[in-house]
Amino acid sequence: MYLLLILLLSFHVGIVARGQGALKMPSIGDSIKYLQNPLFIGYICGKEYVIDGNDIYIRKTYQGAWYFKERVPFDIANGTIEMLPGDSLLFSRNDNTLLYYSLKDKKITAINRDTLFRNFSAKPVTTIIFENASSGCYHGYYDELIYTLGDGGNYELSGYNSAGTKHTCVFRNYDYEIAGDMVYDFAQQVPELLYEHTKAGSIGFTESDYKESKKAFLDFAKNMEFYDSSLYWGMHRVNKTSLNFKRISRLIDSIKDLSPQVLDSCLMNSGEMISTSSTTIGIKLANEDGQVLYIYHRSYEPNSLNFPWTIQLNGYSISKNDISVNNFIKKAYPSWLGEKSHSDIIEQIVQSLYFR
Repeated sequence: MYLLLILLLSFHVGIVARGQGALKMPSIGDSIKYLQNPLFIGYICGKEYVIDGNDIYIRKTYQGAWYFKERVPFDIANGTIEMLPGDSLLFSRNDNTLLYYSLKDKKITAINRDTLFRNFSAKPVTTIIFENASSGCYHGYYDELIYTLGDGGNYELSGYNSAGTKHTCVFRNYDYEIAGDMVYDFAQQVPELLYEHTKAGSIGFTESDYKESKKAFLDFAKNMEFYDSSLYWGMHRVNKTSLNFKRISRLIDSIKDLSPQVLDSCLMNSGEMISTSSTTIGIKLANEDGQVLYIYHRSYEPNSLNFPWTIQLNGYSISKNDISVNNFIKKAYPSWLGEKSHSDIIEQIVQSLYFR
């Protein structure tokens, strides 16, 4: 019994010792070959940054050793963390608190997410930029159409930027002036973008869109004999004999009655192919404090609504399917995105519902 007690005490002391060793903070520059659970947070100036627990590590070469940089002075559970330009971190807590941490001067700045967006809307917008860009293995370019606030309260065309590989500019048939009240109204809507859920009725699906989608599926069904037994429907591999076209037709009819939450989840689930090429469509609003609200869609092949939109302000980003962004662009620059059939969006929704 006495021997057993000694063994148990020795085992307990060993555990405590190992636990204390794990809590000890490494020294700056300490290297380690492998990390337990590294989370990639950024790639800046040729260095890869990860966080493991609360410790930040960097490495300069692929599969090279990791070097300890520092320990984050707050708990990073219950949220997401990422690197921002200028050697700073943004930790977005699940309670909508944003913590900005400077790696240079070790200062923490906290602000509520909603307050951040309300502060942006409280200041007049001074500049509007329409952006179109594309990048890939063998090309890369961007075009910008710039409007600035004039003395009369409207926004006047003030510049055009273009750079990169040879391409055809998409900006044409634009107005030389944008109404100031239109921009003001949209800027006041910005805080609401964080919570809006798009409804099928607000998207503007027409009976023609529904009929076109049904016809496309009927044509698909008629030509089944020419397909292999296994085929891709979007990103889903299916057996052609198992596709239920009557169910697909019923799902198309059900779209107009979907709840905003279900519709939103379907639109987020684009199932898009992964590619090294991407197209970016975006708008930037800069206010008099120098804050820039960037709303953009980036994908290999944008859908007819450019959903989802990424809304970015001061490093914080959120993806939303919000038709109010489309409506603003249509008013400010009617011919840019043009009128398109929404049959591709309907097919995306149907695919998401079908494979649930």
